[in-house]
Amino acid sequence: MSASRNYGLDIIRTTAILMVMISHLGIIPSDIGGIKLGQLGVDIFFVLSGFLIGGILIKDFTKSDVSFPVTLNFWIRRWFRTLPVYYLVLLVKFIFLDHSLGYKVLVYFFFLQNNFVGINFLEVSWSLVIEEWFYLTLPVFCLLLFYKKRIDTRKFLIFIVCFITFVNLLRLIVAMKTNRPFDSFNGNIVFRLDALMWGVLLALIKISFNKIYVGISNSKVFITAAILFILSLWYFGKTNLTPGAINSLVWTRSVWFTLNSFLIALMLPYLETNFPGNSKPNYLRRSVTFISIVSYSAYLIHAEIYRFVIKAPVFSSGWYVQSLIGMALSFAIAALMYHYFEKPIMNLRDRIKIKTDGEKTTGALLQTESIKARN
Repeated sequence: MSASRNYGLDIIRTTAILMVMISHLGIIPSDIGGIKLGQLGVDIFFVLSGFLIGGILIKDFTKSDVSFPVTLNFWIRRWFRTLPVYYLVLLVKFIFLDHSLGYKVLVYFFFLQNNFVGINFLEVSWSLVIEEWFYLTLPVFCLLLFYKKRIDTRKFLIFIVCFITFVNLLRLIVAMKTNRPFDSFNGNIVFRLDALMWGVLLALIKISFNKIYVGISNSKVFITAAILFILSLWYFGKTNLTPGAINSLVWTRSVWFTLNSFLIALMLPYLETNFPGNSKPNYLRRSVTFISIVSYSAYLIHAEIYRFVIKAPVFSSGWYVQSLIGMALSFAIAALMYHYFEKPIMNLRDRIKIKTDGEKTTGALLQTESIKARN
C-alpha cells in the first residue's frame, strides 16, 4: 500500500462505491427505507471529485499563470484517467452485448446522453456525464476570469459562492414552476454541477484558508454533520415512502441536493485529516485501499456483471449467492482492468506534458519526477 495514499479519502471512496453496488444488487431494495442508496453514493463521489480535482486545478493555477497550455495539461491528465476505461467499457458493450442503439451511441462518446437519448444503454454513465462536463467547464471559467494571471483566491472564492448560489436558485425556481420529476433534476448536468463545486470550495479553503480547514477537521464538526446527515436521510426516506412525493415536493427536488452536498463536504475534512496513509497496513486497510483503487472500473462494469450472473444457469443459486458472486466478479475484473489497462495508461499520462511558458518546445514527451522516483 502506497504511503502517499490518504486512507481517509480511500474510506470515503470505498463507502461510495459500496453504496452504489449494493443498491444495484437485488438482495435488498435499492431504496432502503425510502433512502436512495445509489444516489447517495454518487453524491459522495461528486463532492470528493470536486475536492480532489479542485485542489489540483488551484495548485496548477497558483504555480503558473492561468493559460491554455496549463489548462490543456490539466485536461490531458484528467481525461487520460477517466476516458480510456470508459470508452473501453462502452465499446465492449456496443460491439459484443448490445448494438441496438446504432449510430446514436456516439452521443455517449460526447457525454450528452443524459439530455438526449437517455441512459438505458449504460445506466451508470449518468454521473460521469456531470463529472466530465464539470472537468471541462471549470478550467474554462478560470481562463475567462484569470487569463495570463495567477488565480486570485478571493475572486475565485466569490466565483464559487456565486456559482453554487446560481445553480441552487435555478434548481429551486424550476422545481417551483414545473412538475419535473426527481430524476430529471438528479441527472441534469446544470442542476448537479454545484455538488462538485462544494468540493472545490472545500479544496480552496484547505489551500488558501487552512486555519478554517483545520477548524472544521475536528470530531465535533464531523459528528454534528453526520447526525444531521442521518436525520436528513431519514426524513427524505420517510417522505419517499409516500408514492410520488419526491416527484412533486419542491424541497426534495431542490434543497435536498444542496443539503446532501453541504453535509458531505463538512464530514470530509475530518476523514481526510485524521486517517493518514502512513500507518501500518492491516487486512481492513488493505481491503479499503484495494476497493478504492479499483472503484472506477468497478463502477463502470458492475451492472453488466450482475446481469451476466443473473442470466447464467451456473450461478442460479438464489439471490444472496448471486449477489456475492456478482460483487466478487466485479471487483476481480475491475482489478484486472486497473492493472492491465488503467495503470499503464496512467503511466503514459505521466510522460505527457504540453510545454508551458518558459519552456522551449510544445507538446514533447517529458520524464516526470514521479516516473524518475519509480525508476
